[in-house]
Amino acid sequence: MAEREECAQWIEDNSIPGVDVNLRTLIHVMDCRSFDPERWRELASDFVDAGEELMMVHRLLDECATVSQAAQEYMATTGKSERSFYNKKRVIHNDGGGA
Repeated sequence: MAEREECAQWIEDNSIPGVDVNLRTLIHVMDCRSFDPERWRELASDFVDAGEELMMVHRLLDECATVSQAAQEYMATTGKSERSFYNKKRVIHNDGGGA
């Protein structure tokens, strides 16, 4: 029981909104823990990985004072468009589809 709770807490701590997390994710993470008790977090990270750019958008939204500032920082860092930023923001906030 404690292992399940630890795995569930780890998933919550290491995933972001917009990433599909379900019971199957918990089962995969628990399997990783059983397979390699020392490296299970490293192995399980693939099951909650949102992708580098999605994680960047999530971080920028937390750190920047405004969404516009976050968009500008995203564009300056990645060289991608403002539209790309807002598509990823939409995925994170589940407000009308995704990229």
